[in-house]
Amino acid sequence: MDSKQAAMQAVADSMTDALGKDKTVVNIGDSRQLANKTDADGTAKDGKGMSDKESNNVVVNMDNTNLTDTKDTVGTLAHEVGHQLDKTGGEASADRTATLMDRVWERENKYEGTSGATGTSESQAKFYQANRDSRTVQQGTQVLENIEHGEGKVYLNKENDIVAADGVNDHKVQYVNFWQSALLKSQAGENGVANVKAGYPADGATYDMGNANDAEELTKRTDMSFYNGKGEVINLTEVGGDNVGIYYVNGMQNTAKDARHGAEILSDLTGQKVEVLHNETGGLVSDVAEYSKGLTLKDAINTEALQNVAKNGDEKNLVVMFSAGNEDMNKAMQVLALQGGSLENKVDFVSVGSPVGKSDLEKSAGAVDAKIIGQYNTWKDPVTHSKTVGTAVVGLFALGTVLGATEGLGIMSSVLPAATTGLGHLTNTVLGAGLGAGLGAGLGAGPTAIMIKKNHSFEKYINRNIDGVREKIVRISPEYTPVGSTPH
Repeated sequence: MDSKQAAMQAVADSMTDALGKDKTVVNIGDSRQLANKTDADGTAKDGKGMSDKESNNVVVNMDNTNLTDTKDTVGTLAHEVGHQLDKTGGEASADRTATLMDRVWERENKYEGTSGATGTSESQAKFYQANRDSRTVQQGTQVLENIEHGEGKVYLNKENDIVAADGVNDHKVQYVNFWQSALLKSQAGENGVANVKAGYPADGATYDMGNANDAEELTKRTDMSFYNGKGEVINLTEVGGDNVGIYYVNGMQNTAKDARHGAEILSDLTGQKVEVLHNETGGLVSDVAEYSKGLTLKDAINTEALQNVAKNGDEKNLVVMFSAGNEDMNKAMQVLALQGGSLENKVDFVSVGSPVGKSDLEKSAGAVDAKIIGQYNTWKDPVTHSKTVGTAVVGLFALGTVLGATEGLGIMSSVLPAATTGLGHLTNTVLGAGLGAGLGAGLGAGPTAIMIKKNHSFEKYINRNIDGVREKIVRISPEYTPVGSTPH
């Protein structure tokens, strides 16, 4: 649950608690979720929100309610909760509840002093009176006011490393200056990211990943790109909007053509359109260096992509991760967890040819309400069993014999400055959790290099049905068919 949703839930709880009513569950949705919904009398909704009187749930529509405007947000919320408080009343009753809530909500969250509006029901008057000194209302709406003032960001340095997070999932990033970056790095935890309070006084540019122009600008600063089910390039904000329920994330040394081919394999297998989250290759040296880094802008962008998948209106979505794509999604989920976000149990992952262990993926997924429903590796693929193939250092020297002295020396020169505390530090710093050993030693040793070439491709995993991955995807794919979609 992100901060806006938590704040609105607190306000709704203050209303229902005061009246001894059952709690109302507050959700943030969009127009797609409200499509075709009508009032009991058949009148179309105004689109700002929806109240489901049977389930006790309300939805505040982020498309038509300005969630950065406290008054607009609280007004919509109170209107929809008003339907829950007086289920026999109509729009007029709900409007009166919203008016009363407006009076409770003042700039300083102080009680206005009046006794209520003419024509209010007994329950509404009781609610108003009970909330004169409500700390729940004050605290909850204060969080909303903080968000109104622009708080809620992931903070980046000029190298696009994530150096801080404030725990407010507001889909924004902001750059910090050199000195702020140095200070934040000194305060970082094990994940390399410092925890700061909302409203940290950064002085760099701010970007909203929910804004198409900002999203395009940020995406250009990374190797990420996105393709819809027709193979066309789309904006980050459009991910999940093509009536698609299955997504593919590629591995290292994959061009856009390679990534789209992986999606085509899945599409042929499932009979559905498949969208692509593509991390463009910069060559093995660049790909390995990227893999070994901490959390970066790329991971924040993938976090946004996953959230767009989760809110696409489908109850379930499937993301198939291949090779280093597993680490891309692992890091994206870590960033989402830092910001207190959730995938709302609407995204399942299948891991294929992964250098990341299943338990690590499950830990990251569990923190954001997602599931790893299977991992499919083979001992013949050195990338997936790096613990058995030697150290990264040995692999790096051997790598030169396969890829040439220039690339081998390029890797060494890029990582030797970090080797200040021995080979163990070099191994961990250079190539990250396992993949370096798998690629370094795997590509370095002649027989193992051949094993990688023969076994480490998505197409081979599917065609050979490694560990039953082909059968699994075919069997479960109908669960991820979008409502109203037609076979590909």
